[in-house]
Amino acid sequence: MSPGYKIIIIIFAILVSTAYALDICDRSDLRFSDMHGRDLSGAHLNQSDLTGADLRCANLSGAYLRSAWLVNANLEGASLVGADLSMADLSGANLNGTDLSRAKLRNARLSGASLVDSNLTMADCTEAMMDDVSLKDAEMTSTRFFRTDLTGAAISGALLSHANFVGAHLSWADLSNGRFSNSQFSRAELYGANLTGTDLSGSDLTRSYMMRARMTGANLRGASLDYADLTEADMRDADLSSCKMRYADLSGANMAGADFSEVVLDSVKTTGVNLSGANLYKTSLFNLDLRGIDMHKVKIKKAKMDTVFLTNSNLAGAVLDDVTMHMVEMTNVDLSGASLRNIEYDEFTLRSLKNANLDGASMDDRLKSDLSG
Repeated sequence: MSPGYKIIIIIFAILVSTAYALDICDRSDLRFSDMHGRDLSGAHLNQSDLTGADLRCANLSGAYLRSAWLVNANLEGASLVGADLSMADLSGANLNGTDLSRAKLRNARLSGASLVDSNLTMADCTEAMMDDVSLKDAEMTSTRFFRTDLTGAAISGALLSHANFVGAHLSWADLSNGRFSNSQFSRAELYGANLTGTDLSGSDLTRSYMMRARMTGANLRGASLDYADLTEADMRDADLSSCKMRYADLSGANMAGADFSEVVLDSVKTTGVNLSGANLYKTSLFNLDLRGIDMHKVKIKKAKMDTVFLTNSNLAGAVLDDVTMHMVEMTNVDLSGASLRNIEYDEFTLRSLKNANLDGASMDDRLKSDLSG
């Protein structure tokens, strides 16, 4: 081969490689391109069209992909550590096993994307659209989900303590058996969400919207539920001990068997709530309307009750030992088989208690004497 011919081949190769390299820049058209395993670290691909691109195992660490189109792209196993994906569209993308740690996903769109076994440690997903995403087995330590739309997302079994879900949209999401202790959920929307068996201990759920949420067996020990809307929520056997619930709405909620030990229930809405078999040990019940509700076999020991209306309620078989009662209305309350030992009461409570059903109730001699007087 002549020297001149070799030079032509080399020049042609340089031109081809240069042209190809120029394609990897902002506003590139890379639709359905094959970049499997490519090293694109630090690349500038802002506003580029990567729709349907094959980016499996590609290195995009520190890459700039602001407002890029990655709809239905395959990024399985790719590295996007510290990448800027703000306002990018990743709808339907395959992000399984992808490393997105410290990535910027602010206002990004990931609707219907799959992030199974992905790494989102310290990623910023503020106001991102992540409805119907799958985050099963994802690592999300210190991930920011401030006002993120996670409607219908699959997040079951997630380990995410100290997470930030302030103002997030999580309605109909599956967070069952997750570990979200000491997380921020204030003003979050959790309408119809599945929180069965979820650990939310120590979390802030102040003013959260949890209507019809499923929370059977959930751990809310020490959590803040002040002003929370729990209308018709299913909280059977939930651990609510030591939590804050001032001015919460429990209307129609099923709290059978729930543990309210050492909780302050002050001015809580309780119309139609089910408290059968609940544990209210050392609970403070202030300014409550509990008329006509099911509280059979409830345990209210060493509690304080002030301005509580129990007219027509079912407390059959209940335990009310060592309870201090002030202004408690108990007319027509079913206390058959209940235990009322060592209780303290004012004249108003005593008079209404005389109109309750006390068949088979257990009480000390002092109460018996006062009731017969």
